[in-house]
Amino acid sequence: MKILCISASNSANMGENSTSVRVCNLIKKIIGAKDPDIEVETIQLMKEKINFCLLCGDCYEDSECPYDQAFNSLYSKLKNSDAYFWVIPHYAPLPSKLLALFEKMNEILYCDLIKIPHFLSPFEDKPAAIIAHGDMVESTDTLKYYHEAVIKPVANTLTSFGFDVVKYSDEYPNGIAFGIMDESCVRYNDVSVFPEIVHNWDIIEERIYPLISEIVSSISTLSA
Repeated sequence: MKILCISASNSANMGENSTSVRVCNLIKKIIGAKDPDIEVETIQLMKEKINFCLLCGDCYEDSECPYDQAFNSLYSKLKNSDAYFWVIPHYAPLPSKLLALFEKMNEILYCDLIKIPHFLSPFEDKPAAIIAHGDMVESTDTLKYYHEAVIKPVANTLTSFGFDVVKYSDEYPNGIAFGIMDESCVRYNDVSVFPEIVHNWDIIEERIYPLISEIVSSISTLSA
């Protein structure tokens, strides 16, 4: 069984220190401890050269983009995985490469729906968990904002593709968000125009653990 962790951050200057990438690494560590037989792969969208969709319809014939091999490779990995974590930062409405990926996925699935009788999405009922994060101080209002601005639109998109978005709680049914504990977690320096964001990783691990457990339980049931 294979789980794909998609880091949607496009902050190439952060590299492996990107919060999204670190969350994916944390997910991989936790799953490895729970079930070492599950393969976990991280996809960093910051490293992918995904072209914007032209809505040309040329993906109709082969269900792939004839002009974007990077997308085709990523789409193949998505189709051949069993469960997913989408880790999404909030520094813009939504990261541009994530939107480019979703746009191309939508067009290919739409073309398949047109041409294939009784078409079933390759993502039908596959469990997907959404984790959003940002650099605002946590409060009831900021967490609700992250859910409305990031998690909810992503959940709606994934659901339209056929994914089964894993529930976190009655209050936050579509995923988990986290911010920073206080203003001292934003640290400016002379090295970069961007501040260093310091997170409490013990709290983050505790918060995301239920989603991870749900995903592992879901695919373990499938493989039984």
